[in-house]
Amino acid sequence: FGRVRSWVKKFSKKFEVRTPSAVCAVRGTDFMVQADADGGTRVEVYEGSVLTGDAKGNTGLVRQGQFVEIPRGGSFSTPVTNPNEPGNMDSTLGSAELEARREIYNEISKADVIARAQEEIQSAEFQNRKVA
Repeated sequence: FGRVRSWVKKFSKKFEVRTPSAVCAVRGTDFMVQADADGGTRVEVYEGSVLTGDAKGNTGLVRQGQFVEIPRGGSFSTPVTNPNEPGNMDSTLGSAELEARREIYNEISKADVIARAQEEIQSAEFQNRKVA
């Protein structure tokens, strides 16, 4: 499960995003596809349109400013207006980026940073001796 937001240029080759419950085909579009742990899929379109199909072969067009949710094993339903449509990429990624930074920060301790800095200093000193 996870989430992906994509900008696809017009006239690019075929581009699809597949999840356990949906397939999305796009061109010239800014959209997000999120698959949850239960196998459901949410498709949000910010610009352009996305042809979306469920696992049963039913398809429909999700247009700019709309979203659709397809449960695992469920059918494509009528897209609805997205009340929380982000204005740009930053509004969608802002909290995710902050969360990722926190995870990275938590993984790198102060001792690790100091050890890595010492390794870089030693490497630089070695390189300087080779040149001199």
